[in-house]
Amino acid sequence: MRARNGVADRGSVADDGRDDIPAAVPALRRPRDAGGRPADRPRPRRLPGTAHRRGRSGGLPLQWQPFAGASATRPRPLRESADRALLDLIADRAAKTDDLRTALAELRHRQASSELLGIVDERGPGWWVPGLGRAVEHAATRDPIRAVPLARGWIVSGDLQLSWFGGVILARFGAVADTALVVAEMERMWQRDDLCHERLIEALARHGPAGSEALPFIRMLWRRSPHARVRVECLRAWLAMDPATTDEPLTHGLRDSQEDVRLLAVTHSPRHMPARGQLAYLRDDPLEAAEVRAAARARLLALG
Repeated sequence: MRARNGVADRGSVADDGRDDIPAAVPALRRPRDAGGRPADRPRPRRLPGTAHRRGRSGGLPLQWQPFAGASATRPRPLRESADRALLDLIADRAAKTDDLRTALAELRHRQASSELLGIVDERGPGWWVPGLGRAVEHAATRDPIRAVPLARGWIVSGDLQLSWFGGVILARFGAVADTALVVAEMERMWQRDDLCHERLIEALARHGPAGSEALPFIRMLWRRSPHARVRVECLRAWLAMDPATTDEPLTHGLRDSQEDVRLLAVTHSPRHMPARGQLAYLRDDPLEAAEVRAAARARLLALG
């Protein structure tokens, strides 16, 4: 390594001082290519059809750029199969997983898919295949009257998959009286460190003040959950169930680390001076998201 005016000169890639490395460190003496990488390092395997070169404009690699083309239609190899044949295939305990997945995907396109609920109930605990959850939710949407009584049994079955199905169905379509069952399921999920509380909370918010039985758990989750999506749904449900007690969470929400929570808190911000001061800060913060800044400006004007 040369020195120039008392400062070490690293030189070019070809002359980077490796001649000074002792022979006991052979890994550091490996020849380098023009980019400074070890010349004998294996190149990463490139997937067929994937562009690993930069765009003509010199921007991001093509595989990182947003895809603007038309999405391809998924194949439906069982399109011509009768409804009964699909249901019989799903009910067959000897059927292969790939066949079951294809049948479930096809069934989601059809009105008759609500019959899947009876098959799931008959198969009982421990049965799961890829795509079953989406198919069950689709079936419940088609026929909630049939789904809700089954869900009340699933949610207390002790099976993780069935209890989740039951919680989703009861939260979306159940009566106010089913709120306690859904809250119990969310408490079990919390004990297991499971995610997806936000889906159940979002659905329970439809009950409004009548669903306030869920509020103690929602308040706890608001204070303790590290997940932004959970916090925003907790705050939204709290506003729907008991808006008179939301000044404190809304004030804290104005300082939340996640944009969605701040935006919701800004929209419903209380009138007191600490909240107004935070609204003014968000309005003038150049690093804040444009939508939050605009909402803060509009809220301040509305508060007068």
